[in-house]
Amino acid sequence: MFEAESGRLQVLPLRRTPGRGTPAHTTPPRTSEPPRSSEPPRSTDSPRSTDGPRPSDTQGPGDTPQQDLADELQQATEVIRLQQSLASALTQDDPEAAILRTLARGLDVHAALLSPTGTVRRTSGSTFDWSQVGLGDVPRFVGRTVPTLFGPCSLSQHAPGMPVVAMIGAGYVRSSPLARPLGRFAAALLAGRLRVDADRRAREAAACAALFELALEPMERVEGRVVASQLAGHGFEPATGLTVLAARARRSDMRVEDVRADVAAFLEGQAAPHATLVREDVVLALVPLAAVSEQATLRRLTRASSVRVGVGRHCTTLEQVRRAADDALLCVRLESDDTVTTYDDLDLVTTLLSEIPMDSLAPKVERWRAFLAENESLRETLVAYLDNDLNVGRTAQVLGLHPNSVRYRLTRCEEMLQMELRRSATIMVLHLVLADSLQE
Repeated sequence: MFEAESGRLQVLPLRRTPGRGTPAHTTPPRTSEPPRSSEPPRSTDSPRSTDGPRPSDTQGPGDTPQQDLADELQQATEVIRLQQSLASALTQDDPEAAILRTLARGLDVHAALLSPTGTVRRTSGSTFDWSQVGLGDVPRFVGRTVPTLFGPCSLSQHAPGMPVVAMIGAGYVRSSPLARPLGRFAAALLAGRLRVDADRRAREAAACAALFELALEPMERVEGRVVASQLAGHGFEPATGLTVLAARARRSDMRVEDVRADVAAFLEGQAAPHATLVREDVVLALVPLAAVSEQATLRRLTRASSVRVGVGRHCTTLEQVRRAADDALLCVRLESDDTVTTYDDLDLVTTLLSEIPMDSLAPKVERWRAFLAENESLRETLVAYLDNDLNVGRTAQVLGLHPNSVRYRLTRCEEMLQMELRRSATIMVLHLVLADSLQE
């Protein structure tokens, strides 16, 4: 029964009614002998005495089918009222918290939202410690009332993989006819909201990806302004700084779609707007500069997922986004022991290679390329020689050779290339060719 003053539901003890169990009254067995009494028997025509209780006098409220029906109607009315309150909670700023609070107040219970595996995600805001409940295998108990140290716990779920609504109420959850239908209704509302949010995020991601695709193409000034305005509507403000992040799998068994999902989840955790595209085996993401300005932040991504990350230059206009994407692709494809490479980490030669396509210099450097490809030991020596600032002693230490062996190899290189290795022009060409071969 619902008490208007306290706002709570009270479950009355079941009472047996005539016709549903033991009769309300029993008649004493008849005997063959008349009752012994000093008074003469009453006439059947005399008026009926009102001294003794009548059968109808012993029936309390709710002991009739009509009263039971009234109680059921009252419970149904209360269910509808609370369902309307739960539905109204969806319009609030934080629907999950509002739904849990509505359940807690309407049913006088502790309510929580669990993940499909049983992790507590949200609570109704009470001081109740859900970590002490110990529900165990939540998926196995969904749809049932589980006994716990704190009382029966009702677990409701709309569909597998959806959040679970849990309620504990010191015995009330087991006995109340309202707990289970309202728990199922709340779970259905939350599942529907998740689907709507997922659809909205998918449409948002598709729109942002399309705009990012346009930003990577040459555009007229007017078209560029339109795209920039639309990107600003999705949270991308070039004036505050943008950049492009590139991510590539470090494992051969990792699909590019898995990389894209990991990058998107990481950026969502940063609460940063983002647009992602796939370029062959690399994922490109347009992000605010503040979201990836710290390398420590990016290393959390590389540790959580087996990816290598490259970050392009700082963009303040939409026209610079395409250059930032090229930078990020260059950074992520470099062979490096570091899992994070930014545009600022690139040396001048590598940057020049990204600006000047080597194909245009092919007639000048083809002989050098062929020489390095055919002589692996000499190529290794030249790389170490340049990395150690033309110091023969340090080069020998790095290669584990005698300095005279290094000098012999360098002399061979000069003879085959017909150029002195200490000339600045030779050093520049070697840097270009070696850097280009490393990128390949």
